[in-house]
Amino acid sequence: MAITPALKDWLIEAGVPAERVGVLRNGASPDQFAPRPRDEALAARLGLNGAFVVAYVGSVAPYEGVGDIIAAVAEARRRSGRNIRFLLVGDGRASEEVERIAADLGAEAFMTATGRVPHHEIAAYYSIADVVALARHDIPVCRIISPLKPLEALSMAKYVISTDVPAIRDILEPAQGDGLVPPGSVEAYADAIIHAAENAGGLAERGRRSRDWIVANRDWSTLARAALNEAEAAFGAA
Repeated sequence: MAITPALKDWLIEAGVPAERVGVLRNGASPDQFAPRPRDEALAARLGLNGAFVVAYVGSVAPYEGVGDIIAAVAEARRRSGRNIRFLLVGDGRASEEVERIAADLGAEAFMTATGRVPHHEIAAYYSIADVVALARHDIPVCRIISPLKPLEALSMAKYVISTDVPAIRDILEPAQGDGLVPPGSVEAYADAIIHAAENAGGLAERGRRSRDWIVANRDWSTLARAALNEAEAAFGAA
């Protein structure tokens, strides 16, 4: 069972018979990641009140492109003059590199980094984000493996901006319809951030539609039922 159509295609290209491969996509728990009021106390503690908040929540791995997000936020601030801030929640193997990039860009003026937080607190951090940012690199693992991050963000009715790699396109195109930018283009990413900030009033309604799609299509219980059908199709031919 492949978790994305892109991974299924890769397995078939590697020699696995097409009739033996099914797709069981990643999902989210809509009850756990439900829309909630902005945690104003948390926003105040982090110094984010009054700002348009672009957030990355997850592991800071080399292929996640967190440095590219910082550069895009810096560019969006420079071009728009808006109070756009970047919230980084998480750490990982690329944390030192990200810190270096942040220092080079003078990101102390607009970036707040919390380090790793307990999983049960993640929803509170999502609540203060206006946009959830992803910037995976255009490399094989990112093209074929889908992360949980966009699913959790969409479940919380958040607008997502991401680099356009197949595994994430498979989620954002049907759920949201846009928000995809070319990998490696800081200019295009900054454009997307500015557009979101200029149209912030419409993000809540768009988020509600995205959550409706998650509930209908990517709730784990829905996927479990679909998995039974996929398993019968994939392995019944054995």
